[in-house]
Amino acid sequence: MFELNLQKITVMLIRKIILLSLILITCMACNEVSEEQIQNTFDYVPEKTSLIIESADFSAMGDVMQNNVIFNDVNQEQHELLKRINRLVNYIPNSSGLLNFSQLGNKNYFLTFIENKNTTHFQLEKSSIQDSVIYEQKKIYKLNLEDELYYTQLSNLNIFSESKLIIENSIRNYTYGIEQGIDFNKLRKTVSNNSASVYFNSDHLIDLVALGFHPKKFPIFQNLFGWSAFDLKFSEEQIRLSGVYPFTPESQHKIHLLTNQKAFETTMARFVPMSAIGVETYGINDLKNYFKNKKQLRLAVQEEEYPVLEQVVEIGKIHWKNHDALFFQSQNPRETFNLINKNKEVEKNFRNQKIYKTDFKANVFSIYTPLIAFAHPTYFTQLDNYFIVSESIDHLEDIIISYQNETSLGYKEAYQKTISTMSNKQHALFVGINKNLSQHLSQYLKPKAKLLTNELNFEQFEVSIFQLHMKENFAYLNFETQQPSTTSNQQKAYLKKRIKLSNKILSPPQYFTNWRTSKKEIVLQDDKYNLQLIDVDGELLWSKQLEEQILGEIDEIDIYKNTRIQLLVSTTSQLLLIDRKGNEVKPFPYKWKESATQKTAVFDYDNLGKYRFFTVFGNKVNLKDRNNKNISGFNFKPTKSNIASLPKHFRIGNKDYILVKELNNQLHILDRTGTPRVEFTTDSEFSNQEWYLYDDQFTSTTSNGELVQINEKGDVTISNPKFDTAHQINALNKILVAISENELHINEVVKKLDYGLYTQPQIFEIGEDVFVSVTDQQANKVYVFNEHGELLSGFPIFGSSKIDLFKDANQKLNILVKGEENAILIYEY
Repeated sequence: MFELNLQKITVMLIRKIILLSLILITCMACNEVSEEQIQNTFDYVPEKTSLIIESADFSAMGDVMQNNVIFNDVNQEQHELLKRINRLVNYIPNSSGLLNFSQLGNKNYFLTFIENKNTTHFQLEKSSIQDSVIYEQKKIYKLNLEDELYYTQLSNLNIFSESKLIIENSIRNYTYGIEQGIDFNKLRKTVSNNSASVYFNSDHLIDLVALGFHPKKFPIFQNLFGWSAFDLKFSEEQIRLSGVYPFTPESQHKIHLLTNQKAFETTMARFVPMSAIGVETYGINDLKNYFKNKKQLRLAVQEEEYPVLEQVVEIGKIHWKNHDALFFQSQNPRETFNLINKNKEVEKNFRNQKIYKTDFKANVFSIYTPLIAFAHPTYFTQLDNYFIVSESIDHLEDIIISYQNETSLGYKEAYQKTISTMSNKQHALFVGINKNLSQHLSQYLKPKAKLLTNELNFEQFEVSIFQLHMKENFAYLNFETQQPSTTSNQQKAYLKKRIKLSNKILSPPQYFTNWRTSKKEIVLQDDKYNLQLIDVDGELLWSKQLEEQILGEIDEIDIYKNTRIQLLVSTTSQLLLIDRKGNEVKPFPYKWKESATQKTAVFDYDNLGKYRFFTVFGNKVNLKDRNNKNISGFNFKPTKSNIASLPKHFRIGNKDYILVKELNNQLHILDRTGTPRVEFTTDSEFSNQEWYLYDDQFTSTTSNGELVQINEKGDVTISNPKFDTAHQINALNKILVAISENELHINEVVKKLDYGLYTQPQIFEIGEDVFVSVTDQQANKVYVFNEHGELLSGFPIFGSSKIDLFKDANQKLNILVKGEENAILIYEY
């Protein structure tokens, strides 16, 4: 919790892989047990114990597993540690007592269960005994199980352990009256008798945590605090640990760095992006006392005078995978600003928010070690009474976006619901964004722990919060995570990732499916004509230099029908097919002898991989197969005027229709051979809009803004609504969308929008859901509606291009859009 690296916050907040998973699967509501019995039980806690779970009914463990969403997918038989726990606590029906995790040697951890037999009528069956020995006049039984398990009786106690040595130590303590080194009786008075309780020692817990991780030490728990006790509240919607750490002024644990500091209120969550892993913040508002505490802990002290830091109320860090941002709250923001930036020069104005260069010395924040350190305080921006410092302008821009869009942590219903249950003041606060945190932690996990973590559904609990409050000789510790309400109407699209490129973006970014992983990647072209494939974390996978701008959108096809998806890219001089590694697929590229005037249309009539590539050259259409051979039998002759848009293919019943539209507004409705299939006549002049298949009729508009439809028999229908002359339309199956001035029409629904410069409407059909999107490129606002014309909550969002979207495995919409001229934005909704 108090270390400088990122593991500090991640391990402390969500030690769910090792700590919470063990706690939650074994704790249940308690029955009353007398204080004398409890005390006797604690007298035999093994040495070097890291974690103790106390419950009066361990047999209810199965109900926990079945009824809580976290454990729905956990297969206990696949996990050795869970099987060991089950075997131990289920040996006695309705068992009550202590489950202990204790270390022997450097690496081995053993489970010990101490049960007060006054609460049960346990009798050891002879058939379960494999062997027995006498030690200090007490019998130790080896039970008849596949793995070693030992048992003894001491007065009113039943003790089971995976270690014979632990049993022997318990007998020796009992025989010679050796007292326990820890006053657990005093500690237990801080917790309730009516709920399960958890006790742990941070000095030893690091070794238990290491069981699930590769041999990379997490120094978070070392010298943090001693034995602490927690009450556990556990339900389908909430996990809460409320604990107390009693200490003395002479204690040498790092938690004492925060003694004699004022508790603080924080609103930092308003600017913490949901793309972050987590955030930590501390109340260090009295530097003299902080330096005094450091000296008491024999830590190095830099007692230089930093006037700007004398105004600090709280100081913290936001963590991402590869970078951090520091922030602090000032009680006198105007004075602080003058001290940070004496020359008042603006480095950048981003969305009307000024970003400055700091006048900080490089090591200024080292005075806060070992709680906070920040090596390169280069740039800063001010948001109300907070100052956010970063070594990169890009990171500050991400924070500003979340703050201005109100899509930051503080606006998430899960955070609001959880933080409302805690004190409004604290001495330290840690928040983990569970999904990002889980992904980050997974890189450190050992294989068995990773398997368990993958099965735990902690992402259902979006946010975890750990709060610390110091008062007199106690530290009050609260950990809580809650599910957001299923009826919440606060859902918003939050900025999941912002990717900045070195060049300006030329084509709107699109998703591309990685056929190996089924995950999405991003393809685009920059203004240097580089075609790029980027993963969703912003890593450039490859870049291919083209000589010209691509035409239209990039298509995904599976040229060989072997699930290996490629990118089909059109330019005026060639048609390229590129695999996921950036290699050209033979026999592509198709080189053109003359300039293509439209993007190549690709049709697969029967969905059998027999692709047909229709390329327009002025008033001619060239048709090739996947082997770069001209297809004979397509006898469409050159048109009188140039072809206005790429050819369209539609199927109605078992008939194929190919539509080709000329600049003179003549429309050709052809069969596969290029022969007219539908003849029609009309006096109406068609608009410049493309033709679509809507309600099984070929549909577009007239130059007067009327809807025009042609059926298979050639009957022409002209009808209202009447749009303005600059309208744009789109249609898909039963959905017809048009943007006319500031009105968006979705079938019969009309929505008034702000006046602006709108893109052509987009329609996305995802499973049973349909979404409609338009972007105001003048105001940089992206609107997304459902098929009933209802604007999704939290929209519009910032964006400057058409969008692309898909639903991920968690049924979240992932929206891809161009942001600033060189930035890609990925929102999750």
